[in-house]
Amino acid sequence: MSPGVFGRLTDAPATLLLAGVRVIDPAEGTDAIRDLAIHEGRFVDHAPADAERVDGHRLIAAPGFCDLHVHLRDPGDPATETIESGARAAAKGGFTTICAMPNTDPPLDRPELIAALRERAAETACRIRAIGAATLERRGERVADHGGMIGAGAIGFSDDGSAIPTDDLARFILAVLANLSVPLIEHAEDAALAGASVMRVGPNASRLGLVGWP
Repeated sequence: MSPGVFGRLTDAPATLLLAGVRVIDPAEGTDAIRDLAIHEGRFVDHAPADAERVDGHRLIAAPGFCDLHVHLRDPGDPATETIESGARAAAKGGFTTICAMPNTDPPLDRPELIAALRERAAETACRIRAIGAATLERRGERVADHGGMIGAGAIGFSDDGSAIPTDDLARFILAVLANLSVPLIEHAEDAALAGASVMRVGPNASRLGLVGWP
């Protein structure tokens, strides 16, 4: 959606007629070109004759998207992204829910950090769901307090950017999270296999003379 149209939809109370919008609704099996009327921020069945007409042939109207893997970098690296700026960017792109990964500094590995994220997220432009760290400090050594973080609002766990290093630890965490009915989002990369590789093993890696991982 262009900034101009976005601004009119969010700031102006005028009635708009968006002409030729692609409407997608998977729940209803809809994928069609339609005209949409909006009055004071709400969809209405019909637009009055004096409604402002906007060419919508490059626009898509759909239920809010959900991004399951977002790096907000906050706390720790606000020059790259903040909770607020990430939420604004998501909303402008049509995402109404995003899941914040725990690769922050410090990592989201304790209930109080999850609670702090949730408190700040309550005032942002979209819904932000917290993914807690599977292990303390994402180091793959000690199991984090999954139950406490769920109580604070976490909906899943990951050592995002780092794989859980041993089979025994991975099995233990999977068993714990299965009992708690929440998912583990694993960074599926074995450092011992990846080594110094830069791309997936295969014909292209061979052709380019680059080290690939299986």
